Amino acid sequence: MQGGATATEFWDVAGYSTKTSAITMSAADLVDAAMAGLDQGELVTIPGLQDAADWTRLGEGRRAIAAKFNNAKPSARQALGALRAHDGERCLNLGEHPCRTFSST
Repeated sequence: MQGGATATEFWDVAGYSTKTSAITMSAADLVDAAMAGLDQGELVTIPGLQDAADWTRLGEGRRAIAAKFNNAKPSARQALGALRAHDGERCLNLGEHPCRTFSST
């Protein structure tokens, strides 16, 4: 069971007023929906997900991309040679990086 924000006293303890927001499900509704999903044979029950096909599509996408992870070499965009060759102007690294010290003028 994967629930979203659930209206419980934890929100009060944390100091949030989210307990009554439009995205917060009551604990009773969450439990009832989860039990209904299990009764229907759902292996994964997400009470707030309105279209179960969305979950199926997510799984299909994850399986399709996971098959592309098995490579002995880094991708061309992440290879060490590509890092050394970049000119700083096109660097997408947003953290501390040598090209952050360059001047474009």
